[in-house]
Amino acid sequence: PAAWSASARGGGVHLVDAPGHPRLRGLGASHAPSADALVFVVDAAQFLAGKSEAADQLVGLLAAGLGRKKGRRGRGGGGPPILLACNKADLGGAAYSPDFIRKRLEREVEAGRGAAGGTLAPPGEDGGDAAAASLALAPPGKPFTFDGLASLGGGRLTAVACAAGTGEVGAVEDWLRAEGLR
Repeated sequence: PAAWSASARGGGVHLVDAPGHPRLRGLGASHAPSADALVFVVDAAQFLAGKSEAADQLVGLLAAGLGRKKGRRGRGGGGPPILLACNKADLGGAAYSPDFIRKRLEREVEAGRGAAGGTLAPPGEDGGDAAAASLALAPPGKPFTFDGLASLGGGRLTAVACAAGTGEVGAVEDWLRAEGLR
């Protein structure tokens, strides 16, 4: 997985690309607090093989945006909106759907949250646990969902299919336009 952080500045978009390599994962989370939006990219064809790593990386991004009083452009609703871009959708049946990936990420985050006693500490830049305080991802006794996270002050999540290698990124562009970033 990779994460992009986008901010509209002076009529343009400032894009920060943070690759999914363990040594570079902290880059996305470090830019997330000032981002107008987050784009989290997963390989829809290889998703199951890396679902735990994707969930861990996503927790760091969610933690960075959780609890912001309002969006940077004055909108209410907490942290920056998040786009889950499921890449390689052009592979047809070999690629998982955005809805499947969203639901599996919710289950992976919930499994990690359950193992941590209801909270999770976002991963640090070195791939280990950060010294930061634990992050409550859902109300006590309720499972983690992206919709529930938005109600706690996190950004709302939208999942779309795309294929960057073939230029099929219309859903990503549409989302950026809807968020006022393009």
